[in-house]
Amino acid sequence: MRELQNRIERALILAENGVMRLDLPTGESSSGTAAAPPAARAGGAGLEILSDVEFRQRERDNVLAALNKTNWKIHGSGGTAELLGLRPTTLIARIKRLGLKKELHRTLPASPATG
Repeated sequence: MRELQNRIERALILAENGVMRLDLPTGESSSGTAAAPPAARAGGAGLEILSDVEFRQRERDNVLAALNKTNWKIHGSGGTAELLGLRPTTLIARIKRLGLKKELHRTLPASPATG
């Protein structure tokens, strides 16, 4: 279960233009042994390799985008935790670890048209 959660979180972090690609193992191969993930079978072709700094920045950007999309609603239906597939307590810990603060990162409302 934890491995699935990690794969989903990684796919969310690596999503581009709202498109998430999730490579899941297919279970057992015809030989009866566990099949390797598609990327491993393909020799990693097509996978973007990120440095640790790039990976953490992408994670931060993803969490921040989700927070802004939900207007910083953490818990409940339509909240950021639900959107990211996390427990609210996990999301809160991640927000603290990433140093995100609502006052600093809130999206500004559209300015009214002046006449």
